[in-house]
Amino acid sequence: MPRNVVKSSRCVVGCQDGCLDRGLAKASPGSPLIYIEGIGKCPKSGVNAGAGGQGDGEVAKREREARRFYVQCRDGIWVAQERGYTVRTFVLTESDYAIGMELDWAGALRKFYKKMHYDYGHDIGLCWVEHLQGEKVRRNRHIVEWGAEKLDLDDLNDFWLRVYGSLVSWRKKKYGGMVVGSAEKCAKYLAEYFTGEGFIRAHFSHGWVFNGWFEFCKWCKVAYGGFPSISELGELAGLSAIERLRLPHYRAWYETVEARVRVRLADRMLGRSAVEAGWLADYKRRSGKGRPLRVV
Repeated sequence: MPRNVVKSSRCVVGCQDGCLDRGLAKASPGSPLIYIEGIGKCPKSGVNAGAGGQGDGEVAKREREARRFYVQCRDGIWVAQERGYTVRTFVLTESDYAIGMELDWAGALRKFYKKMHYDYGHDIGLCWVEHLQGEKVRRNRHIVEWGAEKLDLDDLNDFWLRVYGSLVSWRKKKYGGMVVGSAEKCAKYLAEYFTGEGFIRAHFSHGWVFNGWFEFCKWCKVAYGGFPSISELGELAGLSAIERLRLPHYRAWYETVEARVRVRLADRMLGRSAVEAGWLADYKRRSGKGRPLRVV
């Protein structure tokens, strides 16, 4: 069993009492621990963390996605704080002017993220939740960012105003300011948008922790009986992809993923259907990469 892989002492998602899940052994005190969706109810609050809740399939699916987002957002913030980074949150808004002029939302976002990477480098992590708000169904994108450098919000606000005619908003100091102190409160607030009617989508950047970290945590639970600690995830996140492969337990997980990918590729290449073969032949013919073929 690798170093720092421990059993979770956290309760099921949604519990605010901090009680223990009866099916998990108590871990030693220290940094907060990873956990995935629990089974059953919290002994104190009665919150169900199993099958997605009451209602139709869409509501149940949204609730499952909200719980998954909560865990990924919360633990990503914990990892960033463990590594010594500052976590901040702000909102990209949509003004009446932008709605009336039908400005390009997606194009403005690409320019905004390009500016952030240009000004603050690629050593930053981003996650966001986008939803519709108000009678005019204006779009808001709540962004959580971690990085080493302090954000110049006045400069970002001027840039967003220039490219999209709207403003960047953030919490006032009396409400905690833009710096995230509690990962649980921030993740819970954003996860609540999943169950709203105006929810559009959510996303994590590849550098939020490291690529594949969530699947790696679930694999550790199956292979070693416990999830990695926040401190271990912080150490892994600080390594390059090549350096992580030198660690035995990470390499063991990576090889299982690589084997599954090879199987999928082999099935797709050897078991290609007539429709797929026809599509590929047509694509090659249109792009000039092959002679005309016809699949009978």
